[in-house]
Amino acid sequence: MSFTRNQLVIIGAGVVVVAALAAVFVFGFGQQTQVPEVALTMAGTLDEALARNLIDGYRGIRPNVDITYTYFREEEYERRILDLLASGQAPDIVMIEDGWLSRYKNKIVPAAAAQFPLASVRQFFPQAVEQAFVADGFVYALPAAIDTLALFYNKDLFDAKTIAFPPRSWDDFGKIIPALREVDIGGRITRPAAAIGGSGKSIPHASDILSLLFLQSGEPKIEGGVARFDDPGVAALGYYVSFANPLAETYTWNDNLPNPFDNFANGTVAMIFGYAKDIPGLKSKNAFLNFGVAPAPQRNSSRPVSLPRFSGFAVAAQSRLPQWGWDFIVQATTNPALVEPVSASLGQSPALRTLVEKYSNDPDRGVFARQALTARLWPAPDADAARQIFSDAIAAVLSGRLSSNQALAQAAEKINSMR
Repeated sequence: MSFTRNQLVIIGAGVVVVAALAAVFVFGFGQQTQVPEVALTMAGTLDEALARNLIDGYRGIRPNVDITYTYFREEEYERRILDLLASGQAPDIVMIEDGWLSRYKNKIVPAAAAQFPLASVRQFFPQAVEQAFVADGFVYALPAAIDTLALFYNKDLFDAKTIAFPPRSWDDFGKIIPALREVDIGGRITRPAAAIGGSGKSIPHASDILSLLFLQSGEPKIEGGVARFDDPGVAALGYYVSFANPLAETYTWNDNLPNPFDNFANGTVAMIFGYAKDIPGLKSKNAFLNFGVAPAPQRNSSRPVSLPRFSGFAVAAQSRLPQWGWDFIVQATTNPALVEPVSASLGQSPALRTLVEKYSNDPDRGVFARQALTARLWPAPDADAARQIFSDAIAAVLSGRLSSNQALAQAAEKINSMR
């Protein structure tokens, strides 16, 4: 596989750093005459076969480095890693999610500027990577793949209602709700047009859909590290919950409805929002489901914004070989021969810009590849906690306990208390 000039520069820089490390061993002690044997440990959520393939690819470049990998299920991963960190037995290389840096910053070590500077992040990766994994000018983690929130739609239901294309804008999204929704004589929803408007109680990605609307509205505002929601944010929350308002023309959901992914798989909801990682589960529920994947609707088509989810490789601060750990990370995320198999196995867009362009028209991953370049994040001090805060805000408005303005004022207060 051929490399671009820029890729050769970065990979060459990594070679120089590792060669310098090897030189210390070769010449610094007088007796050593060969590149040192290096043993690293790594833990993550990549399945073992995929991780082994990645490690073997790296060993083809660095045959002196052996990496022992431990797999953890996603639901137990963070707890297990925190236990290892607390006991002083952390692996050299770990994986962190895009919203974790603020609480892991003192537990991982950034790349040396000579090994992978900030300028290289901006050159090789979409903007969201810098937003997620760079702090104080230092690079703390890098991803091999990027997932983004997209619109899944049932092609058969669209065809039956003579809707030729999925909606590109939120205006278009709202306009097709009445045509796709079905209600009984008592006004109860029997087939939702879309899973939107509810809290996390009924919609797994509720907070992410709302976050997407916030980002497309330029919210929240962050000044001096303090978050606030202005009128566009209040309007975004009001728009979101309108889909769960029985008096609204776009009413299509309530928190008492069953899981939207189950409903979508059996053809009883026309549209849901999901990530590439959700697709295998849908296909396992219904192998014959005829559905398409479209970009998330936009407020402004000339300035599209998408919402990403991704994990990156990082080096634990406890590692005794951080330079070698970072050498693996640089190769695993900037060498196309190593990146492509990982992103392909995950069904996600590669994070490397040159490969994003390559896959932008791919029939399966094209939507996710195009959205990777428009993906944006806001600096939440704890993304997981922020998702719960947003879900609580939705629930408070739906119950009538708070107005949209009051709910977001409360949400901002909770978010700022985490800093």
